Amino acid sequence: MLGFFTFSFNEFQFPVGYGIALLLRLRAEVNQRARLASATTTFVLWLLGILFG
Repeated sequence: MLGFFTFSFNEFQFPVGYGIALLLRLRAEVNQRARLASATTTFVLWLLGILFG
């Protein structure tokens, strides 16, 4: 859910939550692969929403 938060600048949306999720992944000692997969899946869903929404 974190990846869905966006920041709009001149009609361009940037997924702020994806960056935050990646930073949190770096701090984690366990489940790094799962956190990366979750963040990437959320980013892809955000991108699909922008392209087809």
